[in-house]
Amino acid sequence: INPEFRPKLNLLYYSIFAFIAWAFLSSIFGHNFYMSFWGDMERSEGLILWLHLLAYFTVISSVLKTEKNWLNFFDVNLGVSIIVFALGFIQAFFPKIITFGSGDQRVSSLFGNASFLAAYVFFCMAFAAYLFVKRKNILLKIYYAAMFFVSGYLILLTQTRGAFVGLLAGIFSSLVLIIFTKKIDKNFRRVSLLIIALVVALSAIF
Repeated sequence: INPEFRPKLNLLYYSIFAFIAWAFLSSIFGHNFYMSFWGDMERSEGLILWLHLLAYFTVISSVLKTEKNWLNFFDVNLGVSIIVFALGFIQAFFPKIITFGSGDQRVSSLFGNASFLAAYVFFCMAFAAYLFVKRKNILLKIYYAAMFFVSGYLILLTQTRGAFVGLLAGIFSSLVLIIFTKKIDKNFRRVSLLIIALVVALSAIF
């Protein structure tokens, strides 16, 4: 009813909508539309998932209007992750108490899939890093820093090789974006340049 909370149709929204429309077309002309729509039991990556994500994107982009709203939203997500992390560490260090997933050595927590957990943890790391920069309270900064490093350790426990590549790529691309940010501190920009140079050099050596 309130027009303030109606979806804003911008380039990003049109891009996501176009992607899903294209996925529908490829599914219609694909081998098995039924499977394309519903996905399978293991991964559930069908069109039904993309429709849910489109609805979710529409809701949060329409309701969360201010930076304060987004920061609180990230805080709630990070708070929920504490439960997921705790169960993951119990699975890793006290497997007789609680077991999830396929029963192997890779930690999967409530996801039942170590690779999926690693992807989820990436979001938590990003939220923690962003909140660390934005929040001014020193105790909160300690909490966010702890969550960031705990997240990194949990990725190690998932034993997902692709996750390490994704982590390095994410850090590298973030540093590149920082360099081109106008309002960034000069010393921070120099440190970012140094880290990028080290990453490039180490990659060349390997």
